[in-house]
Amino acid sequence: MIFPLTRADVLLLMNDLIEIDKETIGEKWTIENFIFQLDLKWELSCCVELKNKTLGFLIASKKDNAAHIHRVAIDKNSQGLGLGKKLIDELELRARSHSLQAITLKVSTKNKNAIDFYTHIGFKLQNLEGHNFLMMKTF
Repeated sequence: MIFPLTRADVLLLMNDLIEIDKETIGEKWTIENFIFQLDLKWELSCCVELKNKTLGFLIASKKDNAAHIHRVAIDKNSQGLGLGKKLIDELELRARSHSLQAITLKVSTKNKNAIDFYTHIGFKLQNLEGHNFLMMKTF
């Protein structure tokens, strides 16, 4: 089940979120990263759970006319089940409801699996920013 990820939820699920985040490539997030206030963050962010177990999360906020994904992560034992796509589909619905026109994200140039995944679900490479690609999906 996918549900909105509020600030209160983040505080309640903090241990689960940090554990899932440990498997991501790059800098690990702290509680400060998770609760930092951004425009429309709590309206756009969501979490996926099954049988009271947190399996993944997506943290996004409004940036210009887009929903920008700051972090998306799926528990390593739940990857490949389509949960990442479900979270991004949910984000698209939420973004559209706020009259946003796209979803953007940055991904490490070294993270081929993520680049392939995002390309497969409709994201396009926009440009290179340091060691990251900026990718965008418009709607």
